[in-house]
Amino acid sequence: MSNFILDGQLWEATKDLPLFGGRLKTYIMQEGKSPPSGRQLAVLDSANELPGAILADIANLAIAYYRRIDPAVNCAAEGTVIDVDNIENNYQFCSISIPEMRDCDSNILFISADCDWEVEHGMQVVVLDGRVVYCGEPTSLPFSRRWQSVLDAPAEKRDETLKLCLM
Repeated sequence: MSNFILDGQLWEATKDLPLFGGRLKTYIMQEGKSPPSGRQLAVLDSANELPGAILADIANLAIAYYRRIDPAVNCAAEGTVIDVDNIENNYQFCSISIPEMRDCDSNILFISADCDWEVEHGMQVVVLDGRVVYCGEPTSLPFSRRWQSVLDAPAEKRDETLKLCLM
């Protein structure tokens, strides 16, 4: 196992993830004090195998998130300028979380970012098997009872189940 340290119910470390801008805090969620499972470490390793094109998908979804939230936040009135043509300059990835995976064979990553249009809560990106399936407000899905329905869903229904649980 890497240099993970148990902090409450989360195993914490810092991991090099060049695609996401360098070293990110990494959290692995486990029940009790069990160390991260081999499956969870494999899911974490899958983050370094993502194609660079995924960043364009994240940027497009980040623009949509900004446009959804801006009427309530009103960045211009706050003096914050968001350049949608270079939206990636307005957010920075800060952590990656791997939930309890049990026997689930999908790679599901929860990536958090600080963003200029939602300073208080930031942005969360969820990647399922190399595809971005969510970008928006941070969710508590991995800590909720609904997470079990994602893990229990047949592989061909997991994408749909995950998206429903993120709504």
